[in-house]
Amino acid sequence: LCEKTLKIFSDAYGAQCATFALYVQPFGGVYITGGVTKKMREWLLKEGSFMKAYYDKGRLTPVLHRVPLMIVNSDDMGQRGAHLRAVMLLKSEVEVQAKRLFDALDVNNDGVLFLSELEGLFEMAGNKVGRRRHRLEMAARLMEELDSDKNGAVTFAEFMKGYNKLPTRMVSESAFLHDPNDPHHQAAPMEMQDLVSPPDRGNDPDSQAALAEELRKFQSKERRKAIDPFQDSHAPLFQTRLYKRLTDKDPAKEDSWLHRVYWVSNSGGINYHSVTEGKALQYIGPDRVADMIFTRIPDDKKSCKQHRFRIEPPSDEDNPSQPTEFAAPSQDVMELWMIELAALKTKAQEKRAQK
Repeated sequence: LCEKTLKIFSDAYGAQCATFALYVQPFGGVYITGGVTKKMREWLLKEGSFMKAYYDKGRLTPVLHRVPLMIVNSDDMGQRGAHLRAVMLLKSEVEVQAKRLFDALDVNNDGVLFLSELEGLFEMAGNKVGRRRHRLEMAARLMEELDSDKNGAVTFAEFMKGYNKLPTRMVSESAFLHDPNDPHHQAAPMEMQDLVSPPDRGNDPDSQAALAEELRKFQSKERRKAIDPFQDSHAPLFQTRLYKRLTDKDPAKEDSWLHRVYWVSNSGGINYHSVTEGKALQYIGPDRVADMIFTRIPDDKKSCKQHRFRIEPPSDEDNPSQPTEFAAPSQDVMELWMIELAALKTKAQEKRAQK
């Protein structure tokens, strides 16, 4: 009975791992963690139910052969993840402080520091770091340490590398390193005569139009509901990676395009995985596919992405929408999307006509 229970568990576990791998397509590998997996390692590898269920995905099985499957022997992944996050936050905060100090010292606003500007840092510290002669000697020594290319000027990259060489107490007590929103370092309250009436802005036609446009974008984004990608109705029939162009962004720039996974679902809708929100969202629901509009976009040398097409979801008063521009990784993939979209729309229109 115990062995039969483990086989059922292994079968379900392998199938779920395969479903996740097909959804995310992590060609760098799926890492399975946890105490249960670690304790059952030998069983999972030798008994066979797990691997058999993992590769039992019909025509999609070749995709799984491209996804390495690995078991993590360590059982402290939660601690490691928390430690990594803490280190990343610390590095980020250190860089913010270093940038704030660099900008404060850069009195010439030319993006580099000279010896005279470094001397200003020690002058601000005053007698806390010794007499003036000693302060100037420390500034010269710091300049020699920071100026790695010995050109007499320190860039922010050089400054960042030597930031930990600065006297800790002097840095921590520098007023311009503290967040102005910190309640412990807030400025004294203003007097009544220093207060002025707020400006009358936001009522002019241009501001109203800009506000309406932002509201339209927000409503367009908000209408996309989260879905469970593991439900049969949302499972992919056709799925590829596409580049989505950000609204009003320059198509010639690489950072204007988001790399996402889009798929046509069993229920006849179009879904995608949002990296920014970390979940699957519905782009166009099955009940609205019949009225969508899709068109090819001619190749343009000014765009860094080719093989482009545009999809415009149907609009109504409650759900305003705007066209979305996509780019496929190849001409063949774009042609497949044109075929799938045409078949999807035709099927939805036929289904609506039968009602």
